[in-house]
Amino acid sequence: MDVARGKEIHGYAIRHGFDADVFIGSSLIDMYAKCTWVEDSHRVFCLLPQRDAISWNSIIAGCVQKGMFDEGLKFFRQMLMAKIKPRHVSFSSVMPACAYLTTLHLGKQLHGCIIRGGFDDNVFIASSLVDMYAKCGNIRIARWIFDKMKLHDMVSWTAMIMGYALHGHAHDAISLFKQMEMEGVRPN
Repeated sequence: MDVARGKEIHGYAIRHGFDADVFIGSSLIDMYAKCTWVEDSHRVFCLLPQRDAISWNSIIAGCVQKGMFDEGLKFFRQMLMAKIKPRHVSFSSVMPACAYLTTLHLGKQLHGCIIRGGFDDNVFIASSLVDMYAKCGNIRIARWIFDKMKLHDMVSWTAMIMGYALHGHAHDAISLFKQMEMEGVRPN
């Protein structure tokens, strides 16, 4: 996305008083984050008089995608304190932060929220959970979640195989890779 064009649109929104609209603000947060201008995303977010789940999810995803994991987790906590109910995209966005920071304790808390919210059957969330547990070294739980999944996407296969490989389970990694190929999934 062309950030100069996005800034033009942002300027237009300010001049015409649309910048306080939560939908416009959320779109601007998302646009700046995708252009890797996370600081501008923060600025737009902080200036919003009202925030909804979309604006919170946009800022969380932007932080995590830029590698600002602690910041993404901070915004997730603030979203909860603001009494905004997390959606499936909230968990899909924040779980990679737990995985990269290897914060198993927080990941388990989020897993509990996912189950209570009824999001545990979502393939993207399940893949994020497999990735988080595998990176945190809890291969047994990662495999249990993987086996429970109705469908496996490339992310879930890769997360489980890499988890095995990273933690010294080479035979399991090779076996799962062969199973993936037998199921017709081509490695990328």
